[in-house]
Amino acid sequence: MRWNLFGILIFLQILITLPRFLRSCSRISPKSFVSFVTHHGADVYLFFGPIFATTTIESAIHLFATVIAVAHWLTNNNQCIWTQILNRQCSYPETDSLDSIKNVILSLFGRPVAPHMHYVWIAGLAVYDMVVLGKLIGGR
Repeated sequence: MRWNLFGILIFLQILITLPRFLRSCSRISPKSFVSFVTHHGADVYLFFGPIFATTTIESAIHLFATVIAVAHWLTNNNQCIWTQILNRQCSYPETDSLDSIKNVILSLFGRPVAPHMHYVWIAGLAVYDMVVLGKLIGGR
């Protein structure tokens, strides 16, 4: 796993979203900050995981995590449990979603991020994981 790149992306994502967290979280505590950082770490891994994978097992783990995340979203009213926890801890509206680097990247195209765009993004990553796994397993 490319830990340096993973760490840099988490740092950038936290840097981008920390001002909103500090400005708008009504109950900043060690617990809410740990939830904030953990959520961003999971978000970066989920949406940029294939960049970090250097072995077959890492690609397989990312593919498995992708399937679990999508199943979770589909069974939890299109919401992440960590988003719900952070929203409760900070008294954010229930419908608030995570500000993330992927949203910044997607919004660079001049349009707001479409609802459920994360499903399109993650489907592409799952396909990429399967192609990489096929090549690694097939020896090509």
